[in-house]
Amino acid sequence: MIVLITGVLAAGLVWVVPGAARWRGPWTVVGQAALASAAVVAGTSVGVLGFVAAALPLVDGRRDRRSVVRALPLVAGAAAIEAGRDGASAAADGAITVTLMGLVGYGLVRLAERVDDTAAARLPLTMAAVERERLRIAPS
Repeated sequence: MIVLITGVLAAGLVWVVPGAARWRGPWTVVGQAALASAAVVAGTSVGVLGFVAAALPLVDGRRDRRSVVRALPLVAGAAAIEAGRDGASAAADGAITVTLMGLVGYGLVRLAERVDDTAAARLPLTMAAVERERLRIAPS
C-alpha cells in the first residue's frame, strides 16, 4: 500500500518539478488514477483520489466546465466508496474530502507556476527599470 501511495505522490510531483515536465500529460493522470484506485481498494482513505482530482484540470491547462465534469465521476465514486465502507453519512465526507484536496492541490500547483513566472520576470523587469532611470537622468 505504501508503494501505491508513493506512486500517486510521485505522479503528482510531475506537475511541480521543472525537470519532470516531459512526463506531464494524460497518461500520467491515468497512471496516477490507477495507483490511487488500487490504494483505495486496498483500504486507504478515498482522500488519495484528491491528487487525481487536482491533476485533471492540469492535463490540458484549461479551467473550464470540462475539467469540472471530468472530476464529477471521481467525486461520486469517492462518495460511493465511503458510503459502502462506513454508511450513507460518510458519503458526504468522502465527496468533500476529494473535492477539497483536488482544489487545494490544483491551487498549489498554479501558485508554484506563478512563483516561477515571477522569478523568471525579475531580471528583465529590473533591467527595464534601470534603463528607464538612465533615460530619465540623461542630459537632453
